Amino acid sequence: MGTQYKNRAAYDLVVCFSLVNLSFLTVWRELVFANSSDLYWMPSYTLQSYYAVLLNLLGWTFILWGCLWMIRKLGVHWLEQISRMVFLGLLVFPLNFARMALHIDSSTIYSLQDNAWIAVLIGTGIALGAIYLLSFRLTLVTKLVATALLVLAPFGLITVGNATWQMVTLSNAEANIPDEVQRKAVPGTTAPTQRVIWLIFDELALRLAFLDRPPGIELPELQRFRNESIFSNNAESRSKSTGEAIPSYLFGQYVKESGTRRKETLGFYLDADKEKNLFSWTDKSTVISEEKRLGATTAIMGIYYPYCRVFYPDYSYCSWYGINTYAIQATTSVVHEMVSHLTGITPVFRRINGVQTYKHFMERAPHVVANPTYDLVYIHASVPHGPDIYDERTQDLTLFNTSKTGCFGNLVLADRLFGELRRALEQAGLWDSTAIVLTADHEWRFTEQYDGLRTRKLPFLVKMPGQNSLLEIDTPFAPM
Repeated sequence: MGTQYKNRAAYDLVVCFSLVNLSFLTVWRELVFANSSDLYWMPSYTLQSYYAVLLNLLGWTFILWGCLWMIRKLGVHWLEQISRMVFLGLLVFPLNFARMALHIDSSTIYSLQDNAWIAVLIGTGIALGAIYLLSFRLTLVTKLVATALLVLAPFGLITVGNATWQMVTLSNAEANIPDEVQRKAVPGTTAPTQRVIWLIFDELALRLAFLDRPPGIELPELQRFRNESIFSNNAESRSKSTGEAIPSYLFGQYVKESGTRRKETLGFYLDADKEKNLFSWTDKSTVISEEKRLGATTAIMGIYYPYCRVFYPDYSYCSWYGINTYAIQATTSVVHEMVSHLTGITPVFRRINGVQTYKHFMERAPHVVANPTYDLVYIHASVPHGPDIYDERTQDLTLFNTSKTGCFGNLVLADRLFGELRRALEQAGLWDSTAIVLTADHEWRFTEQYDGLRTRKLPFLVKMPGQNSLLEIDTPFAPM
């Protein structure tokens, strides 16, 4: 009896270990199993990040195992039945990784909304199947799932080994450039006298933000800015993605992305170059490096591209948020990292990250633009790009806006962010003396799902110092 009890306890421990490991796969994929190409897009993780990996893996394993041990010891039938349901319910986390791997996202939800009868049939089928299994086959299903987890348990050992290896590598490597860098701004002797703020609102559509605004959406700050700036009706993007648009802006030539060569660099080639000769960020001058060469001080805030690593040491201040990751920016707190990993396995993590990123910009960007020591302020803002994180009814941030028109709420957030930046400049007495460029990287890519129309036109607005009236430009041009 004692041997059987010990074998059952060991069996339960292995199953719990496997379940926890699979539940964290969305986070482990980046932190533990990232390749050299992945590393380019990821935050600068620290030793604390990998301590958190091991603590979450082992800690939650023993918590689940301890609960299961206590339930088995009590031997109460109804309690065992509830524990089986909870056990199966925890599969939502591994299934979330499968959802991500299969690219089942907002577009899938929009498709189901367009075909409600399909959604009803699928939902009804899943509900009836679940009711049947939970009512009549609960023990059998639990055993089958436990057996599958037992077979997959060795992958947990691979997680432990890779995490340990990452920790050894980090301990022996040079310190990473952090995702937020602050240096003392020292103006050069030949620094330009004209101050410029360059704002790129990710996926801001000209038509929906300025020309044909959706009913009920008010953007007073952007409209006010339009009425006192040089406003182009015919700026058209040559790019379909952020990956091409941002480097094209910064290199001043239309380039295409070719893929990562190593952690610090990304390969590009000029679209006009038939030979497709690759170059990286440091091989050609950019707007940022030219400003440094001229003696100007630069501040950068951005998403997507790891700006702080790419342009080090060409700036005085840099803050970057990785929106394509499933683990929030690294910190020096193990507890914070553990909580970050827990949020990373939830289906709404991208929205959690979106809310935190937006709050980050609202908190820091006004101080950056109002700092007169910065000659160039470059801001690549996260909104109105998805995920949709604003509820127009409550007028507050949310994690659960799945409407096809939810992006219109993000337009409101872009307007609010711009309003905060303007007020900061006005309070610092810098609004009238600062040149401001406002544009986007590309159009809203889901516009056809909204009204069937598609355009490549971008907002492109320039306010020169002292300007307070509208000047419309109809001449077609490509700003990148």
